[in-house]
Amino acid sequence: MNIMFGRAPRHKAEVSALSNGIAEAVQNADIIGMPDLDRLKYIEHRIRVEGERGVYQDTRGISGSMNAVLYPAILLNAAPPMRSPTITSCYCHSDLLPFYDDLLKNVDNIGLISCYPSLPERLKSRWSLGHIDFFQIPDQASNSRAVGSSFENLTKAGHYPERFRELMKSLRVTRAGQIFLISAGILGKIYCNRLKQLGAIAIDIGSVADVWMGQPVRIYHDVDFLSRWRL
Repeated sequence: MNIMFGRAPRHKAEVSALSNGIAEAVQNADIIGMPDLDRLKYIEHRIRVEGERGVYQDTRGISGSMNAVLYPAILLNAAPPMRSPTITSCYCHSDLLPFYDDLLKNVDNIGLISCYPSLPERLKSRWSLGHIDFFQIPDQASNSRAVGSSFENLTKAGHYPERFRELMKSLRVTRAGQIFLISAGILGKIYCNRLKQLGAIAIDIGSVADVWMGQPVRIYHDVDFLSRWRL
């Protein structure tokens, strides 16, 4: 919650709402990206941390990734019969970078949830899109902090629960099958589920939005990678 929204939860109800929303999204998803072996190996090498307390072992990343594998498995076992979603890598949004041309070129209308107000125009220019239904959200708190925003300002960003509640009420789909690109962190999973219910094809593009903007918010997005894919 601190990484995403700049503050710890104020009420247990907030955590419950998030947990229930993500569980429902997993159970209803057609494609689920899960941590793969490369992800676990990457985190394993980052257990040793040097900080103000000296050198210590930080196992939160690897334990979180393991639970990200176990948690959906439990949810899917509890899902209605005949549910057989495709399971793929949690990096599938990046793996799609060579194929967004085929997906988006000359599409009349798409939807977008992102923190970047200039991204819609870049998408239009790159793929000759007719119109974009854009729903703006606050940036992830840890990203804002990295470029110098104060923690006090981050807590006022208000993505959850303020903007989240507004967006869940105002999300709309222009037509059945409208493609929606969602870059909204953990809440993006819940937005995807809501948009699917409304008849859209919802794709969680995650940090691909940052890549398109040329923003190095992930340490594995090096200069060459950003230069190749930025819009």
